[in-house]
Amino acid sequence: MDPDTAAAMAIQAWWRGQLVRRALLVAASSARRIQGWWRRVGSQRREQHRLWVLAEYIKLERAIVLLQAQARAWVMRTEYKRCREAARTIQTCWREYHVPSATSAHSPGSYLARGTWMETSL
Repeated sequence: MDPDTAAAMAIQAWWRGQLVRRALLVAASSARRIQGWWRRVGSQRREQHRLWVLAEYIKLERAIVLLQAQARAWVMRTEYKRCREAARTIQTCWREYHVPSATSAHSPGSYLARGTWMETSL
């Protein structure tokens, strides 16, 4: 092989190497771009899922708090009704105990309970 042909072949080999290296650089750059894009997509999806889970948790927590408040209110109403009924029973018994008998005269400062009204005399 003559020196000119060998030199031409060396130049051609060098040039093909440059083209291949350039193509590999472009392919690597494109792959990095695609990988970065895919990572961003995955990150955005994870963030959206995290926000959705957080919103669902907040809804559930609010529902639980509301349910607890309703239950506490029901317990308090029941307790209030029980206490009110007990007070009514005590008042009824007290009034029946302190009602002057029909034979005794009404003394000053006494009272007479008739039905739901109470008459006082001073």
